[in-house]
This record gives sequence, structure tokens and C-alpha cells, in this order.
Amino acid sequence: MKSNSCPPLPTHVGEQVAGMADLIHAEFLFSRIPVHIRDLLSIEQRQDTMNAFLRMALERNSPVKFEAVFPFFFRRYYMVLWLGRDRRKSTVATERARRERVPLSIRTFFYLALLWLVLTSFGLLAFMGLYWTKSFLGIDLFPNYHLKDFVELFVEWIS
Repeated sequence: MKSNSCPPLPTHVGEQVAGMADLIHAEFLFSRIPVHIRDLLSIEQRQDTMNAFLRMALERNSPVKFEAVFPFFFRRYYMVLWLGRDRRKSTVATERARRERVPLSIRTFFYLALLWLVLTSFGLLAFMGLYWTKSFLGIDLFPNYHLKDFVELFVEWIS
């Protein structure tokens, strides 16, 4: 009679398991296969099944993924935190329905305002980065003038 558990197996060449939580999840999924079916699987079939479960973990694209595994009183516990957009069909349909309830003109205004805010923020960051780089390198573009002087002139001009 074959053993009910399968040792952890590597994925195909060039692929890496993202973390211990993925391996634990793959082992959990494998353990959910009924015992009478697991006993009928050959070693190659067990390896292919585990590899399929591990590849499922590789297909999860999450911008932020935090995993921690820690021992506590002779047991192994793990914690996983994933942050990202929910891409399930039911959630996407709900989001689309919510978006479509808002009139197009309001959505367009909101998106344009958000775009303006982002572009202005990046523009200011780029300007400040270039200004600090210029100051650090000792480059004086306008002799006897500083940014503070130009800001004061601009404030006087608009008042």
C-alpha cells in the first residue's frame, strides 16, 4: 500500500515557488484528494498533481505579497497577506455595475481630476529632484537669484 502523503516536489525548470505558504497550500490541496484515489496514483502522477497545484500558486499575480512561517509550541503556523485587485468574475461584475450607476460625466470629471492630480504631483517631484540635483552639483543657472526669489516674483505677479 502506498503512503498517503507526497514529499514536496519542485516545479518545472525555470519556475520558482513563491514561498512556503504556496507549498503548504499545495500540500493541503493534495491532502483533500480522497485517500482511495491517492493510493491509486503512481509516483509520476503524484508529482504532476503537486506541480499543477504549485503552478496555480505561480499564476496568482499580487502586487503585494507577505508571507511568514513560524514555529510555535511544536507546530508550524503561517500567515499570508495579499494585497491587490480582486479579479473574480462575480466581483468584476459587481464593480462594473457600481461604476455604471454613476453618470458618465461625473466619472469622466473624477478621472480627469485624478489624472491632473497625479501628473501635477509627478511634475512637482521631478522639478524638485532636478532642482536639488542642480544645487548639489553647484550649478548656478541664474546668478544672484534663487528659487525663493522666483516664487516671490510669481506671487507678486498673480496678486
